[in-house]
Amino acid sequence: MRAMKKGIHRLLGLCLTLFLVCSLCVLPLSAAEYTEGEVLFAARYEDYTSIRDTGLRFGTASWSGAGADLSDGSLCIRSASDRKTYLLLPEDIPFTDTYTIIYEFRFAEIAEMGGYCGFILTSSGDAPSNRTELLLRASGACDGAGQFGEAISAALTAGEPVQVTIPIRHGMMSEIRLRAGDAEETLAMDNVRTVAAGRRGFVLRNVSVDIHTVKIVSGVDYETESGYYAEHSYIAPQPEDPGLVSPPTGDGVWIAFLPVGCVCAALCLLVRRRRSA
Repeated sequence: MRAMKKGIHRLLGLCLTLFLVCSLCVLPLSAAEYTEGEVLFAARYEDYTSIRDTGLRFGTASWSGAGADLSDGSLCIRSASDRKTYLLLPEDIPFTDTYTIIYEFRFAEIAEMGGYCGFILTSSGDAPSNRTELLLRASGACDGAGQFGEAISAALTAGEPVQVTIPIRHGMMSEIRLRAGDAEETLAMDNVRTVAAGRRGFVLRNVSVDIHTVKIVSGVDYETESGYYAEHSYIAPQPEDPGLVSPPTGDGVWIAFLPVGCVCAALCLLVRRRRSA
């Protein structure tokens, strides 16, 4: 009986060691899951026929008169009020600490020149709260970075399409790039901002905007975009159509170690029963 218990203990120790080793092997793979240039999320609003497919949601603290619809290949957000409007992107966007945010938009209506279309880099809750934002104003000013040049500022004020690029390096934001037509300009932030994991989206005040595309890409120095979302737009899962889901991630690798965990649990139960006997 003593020899049997010793054998069980050895087998249990072996299983636990195997599980620990496998876990340590999987963690680096999960951290390095996304390659440079892999598109983690993309919404090309010309691809949608229903607003619910976008996965967008207004924050609960938004101006009550705000609205959003799809028109002429863009997401049109009606938010020209002195009350803030929050539009949150889907919650299931993957997170990595080095990535690039890219979106193209235009000011469709400007109630005040100080009005802004800002990007919520991270937030929490439905309001949302604990926000880190980058505010781009209709006048061409960017809070914490300064004033863009005449060409970029004129394009923003005139309601012309502008592409915004925000690189995040190792969880820190230090610059913002804008392109309007042939004009392109980069402004450095006065202070580097730390960006943690959280909900992303837009914050608007005293403006209405048309957003054409939003993308989040792994890395900042990539040459080409790759992955499923390089060609497709995100489709929010619908209760009546469970097939509409995002491409799977590497989290499923953990399933391979489920049998090991079951064996360990069974052995523990067996040992306890023998001891009680």
